[in-house]
Amino acid sequence: MIKRWTASPKKFDQFDIEKIGTGTGISRHGDGIYLGDKKLALEYLKEYDGFLGADLSIMYKGREVSGAAKEALEYLARNRMDMDKAIAHFSGHDEHLKILQRPELLDQVEFHYGMLAEVTIPNVDIQDFKHWDDEVPEDELDGMAMIFLSEVGSGDRIEECRSELEELGIDIEGIESLDEVIDELFDLAYEEALESGDLSFSIDEEDMRECWNRILRRDEYSTNDFEDEFSESFPKQHLSVLRALCKDGLTLEKESSLTYGNLYELTSQHLDDLKEKGRAISGITTPLLMTKFGVSGLRAPAIKADADTEELVIYSQELITSAKIKPEAVSNLNLQNDSPSVNF
Repeated sequence: MIKRWTASPKKFDQFDIEKIGTGTGISRHGDGIYLGDKKLALEYLKEYDGFLGADLSIMYKGREVSGAAKEALEYLARNRMDMDKAIAHFSGHDEHLKILQRPELLDQVEFHYGMLAEVTIPNVDIQDFKHWDDEVPEDELDGMAMIFLSEVGSGDRIEECRSELEELGIDIEGIESLDEVIDELFDLAYEEALESGDLSFSIDEEDMRECWNRILRRDEYSTNDFEDEFSESFPKQHLSVLRALCKDGLTLEKESSLTYGNLYELTSQHLDDLKEKGRAISGITTPLLMTKFGVSGLRAPAIKADADTEELVIYSQELITSAKIKPEAVSNLNLQNDSPSVNF
């Protein structure tokens, strides 16, 4: 289990997937929920002092007030702490006046804009999350490229190549996914290259598969020792169909020191490009793809803190919906920082 803190301009009791990315616009590390230590959450909370539309939180002894106390204190806060005006407004309302006429209680009341919350997420540990600046292992890039293609309009790509695939002997009616089509296409191309005598039996199939996957990744940068044999022996028709199937794919280059942060940004930019072309599928988002890549969240340098402070950004809908939220009072944080307050 991980326990972190967060701040929001609006009060909530559960994270809403639909509202992620619609807040202050501070989302340098992508759309997700941003968590940090107490000090970092407090820094974010201070940003909401005066933020248009931020909810007013009123806490007493670590808990949010309710009922008549909330009504009285909220009126007082929104009227520049004008006690005479508040007392006149609630004349005849004993429950409200009981609160306003006890200064020793008011001294213990905490006012601030926005909501501070403790967040716990079960069944995960902080070490389960890679860092934004960590490099993506090269052996994971092929799988990520295939996942992207499968999620973003794979049915359209197969249908567009139907006649070419059927001409090569691939019955797409019996195939359920793009990766099956591409695997069968490779098997046919490899077999034809061997039968033609253009490809030596001494060359390992995995070396040819790596050359094949370079096209799958749209990787024009990386090479291996068997590129010449591959380009000379593999049938051009099969390679042409492969390129057509992968034309909307994500460019993932080996030997380029790709970080997880780069991966997020590349994926996001490519989705935007596809949307402009009318090619992207509704409901496919970068956080969803990152989760399917096996990246449910990332640790990253915090925007509002010291250089060595990290925040945790969660992309996984499953983790987000499993999170438990507990409203927190600034006074409970036991920090030396001055508590944020309402500016009047």
